[in-house]
Amino acid sequence: MIKAGGKNFKTKSSLTNYCKFVLNNAEVDSILRGEWSDVLKDVLRMHEDFMQKTLGQPFEIGVRQCHVNWRNRQFYVLREDGSDTDFSYRIAISSKDKLSHLKATLRDAINEQTIAYKNKYFDENADRQGYVKCPETGLKIKKKDCHIDHFPIQFDEIIKNWAELNNLSSENIVLVPPPDNGTVWFMQDTELLQSFKDYHEAMATYRIVLNKVNLQRKKSVRAQF
Repeated sequence: MIKAGGKNFKTKSSLTNYCKFVLNNAEVDSILRGEWSDVLKDVLRMHEDFMQKTLGQPFEIGVRQCHVNWRNRQFYVLREDGSDTDFSYRIAISSKDKLSHLKATLRDAINEQTIAYKNKYFDENADRQGYVKCPETGLKIKKKDCHIDHFPIQFDEIIKNWAELNNLSSENIVLVPPPDNGTVWFMQDTELLQSFKDYHEAMATYRIVLNKVNLQRKKSVRAQF
């Protein structure tokens, strides 16, 4: 049984079919309301990249034409700051293993670091209109249109290197489920979590890019440990 938006779905297939119905029957370029909104918001919370999709902001779910294939539709996340990104309900509904939960926990733990970097970068480099240049496209972008890209070492690689340095196995790290209305699992060993935050702060390097560049970038091999 899967609960989403106050509804019970017997199987993943039934929830998938519900989302497909909403996608095909909602008005294009509209924001979902009511039951449809409640269900799709909970579906998004199942996504292993939930924090990256929402950037920790309040959000709404909308429907629009797909940017890659205009014959198709897609769900998208509209963040409070006006920025947006697409998401796949099929990926969100697929099973999440412990490593996916752990990755989300670690990404949430370093959220303050990445936000601090973004704010500092724009404070030091933005022109009078608030624009900086994307190193990939050469286009000028504002804070609401950017993504913070781990570069050249991607986030999964940092996780893997930290685990190897500390002789860790994901199966030996104890995670605690989130409380009611929570979305991110907690690491029971707070000292271990702090060690990752310290390691990430020391090793991570970033670049500010146009959000579409980050979303289309080929991902590194998923960290396994």
